Amino acid sequence: MPKEYKRLPTKDEWKRDLGLRILFIGNKKSPNPPFIRLGKLIDLYHGAESEAARDELMFHIYMQINYIHKNLEKPEKLGGTITTDQKEAATSLYNFVGGAMADFFNTRNAVEFKKAILEHYGRSVDDHDKLVDQAAVASGGMQYYTIEGQRRQFKLSFRNGKAHKKTSVNGGPPILSVYDTQQAGDNIEHGGSLYVMDVKGHIYVSGKDGEVSLKHSSFLGGEATLAAGTIRFENGQLIWISGRSGHYRPTVAQIVTALERFSSYGVKMDRVTVYRENFNEAFKVAKLKYFEGCAAKDMLKERQWPGDSVNPKSMHISPE
Repeated sequence: MPKEYKRLPTKDEWKRDLGLRILFIGNKKSPNPPFIRLGKLIDLYHGAESEAARDELMFHIYMQINYIHKNLEKPEKLGGTITTDQKEAATSLYNFVGGAMADFFNTRNAVEFKKAILEHYGRSVDDHDKLVDQAAVASGGMQYYTIEGQRRQFKLSFRNGKAHKKTSVNGGPPILSVYDTQQAGDNIEHGGSLYVMDVKGHIYVSGKDGEVSLKHSSFLGGEATLAAGTIRFENGQLIWISGRSGHYRPTVAQIVTALERFSSYGVKMDRVTVYRENFNEAFKVAKLKYFEGCAAKDMLKERQWPGDSVNPKSMHISPE
């Protein structure tokens, strides 16, 4: 009979329930990146020193176990075969964490639950920009994709840590191909694409240089996002990600959410750079003009901008 969790297990308890803790020998490492990242998040949760930090980590644990539970029968998305014990443990943890999050938001309504996640952890377009967007859509100068089927053309899928996107060749049926920003013709700024992340953790990307009809708010029809900015992939590998979005103005918290999702996809985070806008004079001659970079793995470790005690949560630094 599957275990029923009454509290969040420790990392060692979780490994035991996954069949990865062996008496007298120690721990085996999971072959599945989402399980590895989930174990680290559980460990961070139990070591957190504040309730606010634990609340944030519980959200990331929820996103991670939700992704795992959704794909238990799709080993290609989880990076390998999932045992029966692991399926049962994942289902039990999913039930516990989902209940804990529902209690936190004081709702059992699925629609209200997703709305609460976006309000608490995401970013919305302000009222002024919404009015501007709606006028542009009405005049035909901007695209709005309000249903999932419309935005499917922009959605990324990940296999073995590499981004893929469905494309059609010579009018044939769409096939899943490795996504490369440059080869796709995307070039918004510094050779990147626009991206947004929806409440399910789906990543949507696109953007041609000079294109005026596609904005960050286009992908989700003006709705809130969990993360947004610009991004670059080379042969499927994530190279860099930024928080440059005038519509959503993400903070470090939203970029951490995106990095957590990429970690669950098996992306090699030690090869990823995070950029924030910095309009101080020193960054006028930076490799990417007015972009300040840090290692993604350092941001994930510190949960803030590394080495900045003045603006640790900001993705936009105004000139001094």
